[in-house]
Amino acid sequence: MIISHEQTFSPVVILTAFETEEQAIEKANNSIHVLRCSIFLQNTERAHGLARKLRSGTV
Repeated sequence: MIISHEQTFSPVVILTAFETEEQAIEKANNSIHVLRCSIFLQNTERAHGLARKLRSGTV
C-alpha cells in the first residue's frame, strides 16, 4: 500500500486486519513516517505488550 510508505501532510488513517501479532508489528514498523499508532484490543495487558514493540512517536 503506497500511502503507508510515503509522507503525507494531512491526517490519514489506515485500518488493517492481521492474522498474527507478529505480522501486525512487522507491518506497522515497516514505515519511516509513523507518528502515531493505535491498538484496539479487549485485553489491556496484551495491548501494552504490543505497544512496547511498536516504533512510533505515540502509541
